[in-house]
Amino acid sequence: GKKQLVFLIEDEDGEKFGYYLNTEAVEKYTKLPFEPPIKTDNKSFHFNLESNGRLKRPMKFEIKNLKWGYCLYEKSERYLIELGDILLNKENKKNTSWCYQNEDRFDYHGIKNALCGKTYPNEEYFTQRILVIQMK
Repeated sequence: GKKQLVFLIEDEDGEKFGYYLNTEAVEKYTKLPFEPPIKTDNKSFHFNLESNGRLKRPMKFEIKNLKWGYCLYEKSERYLIELGDILLNKENKKNTSWCYQNEDRFDYHGIKNALCGKTYPNEEYFTQRILVIQMK
């Protein structure tokens, strides 16, 4: 039931990136990965705050395809939540979370590995810490 949420992720390399969800999060679960997620609006976006020098400055990556909002997974799944192009696993599998940068969904301004330094399928996984902040 919350909206205007920032999902800030820090990986084991000290990169800081994430997702801003502008629309209200609803409790709707899916059983399988890659099922259509819950739609959002054009105020939701990905961002990178710390890239270990890969990017010259913090960057925002605007959403292009509004159907790629987020997706919550059932308790029986290893996945926790899909946030745009980020798939986060639960605590016992947190070292197998990953990004899959897709230019059809978000505008990465032609930058390879813009969102995070490890992009599936080349450098598959990262370990994460997650901080969720409600902006309003």
